[in-house]
Amino acid sequence: MNLKKSLERLKWRFGNNTNFKPNMNDVNALNEVIEYVDKKERQQLSDNQLFGKLYIYLYGEFVNYYRSNTLDPIPQKELHKLLDKDPRELIEDLKDKLNQLELEHSIKTKSTYTPVEYDEVSDNLRVMVNAALNTYK
Repeated sequence: MNLKKSLERLKWRFGNNTNFKPNMNDVNALNEVIEYVDKKERQQLSDNQLFGKLYIYLYGEFVNYYRSNTLDPIPQKELHKLLDKDPRELIEDLKDKLNQLELEHSIKTKSTYTPVEYDEVSDNLRVMVNAALNTYK
């Protein structure tokens, strides 16, 4: 049986609104679906290893920051808030942080303050991300 037939079989069996005793075809259909989902999840993790590494690392940082454990939902919620943000907003936040650091450095060293622009930060990030993607496949 293939996945489509397995799903059709299960839909038909569960859609009859009758009590039924599962037979071997039903078991095989369910196992096919379970195997497919498991394979897809493993493939998705494999295809997104770099994202997974960063997610795990940042999740650990949030756990440490919030002094929580793996059962506490706060670190995951905070991480998901970041993932939900528009990339432009993240770049803008980074630009502001870089400019704040540059201003503090200029004041401390009595040097000229030269703020960075959004496009400069965005372009540099694009180069860095692409280099990482090409290096750590």
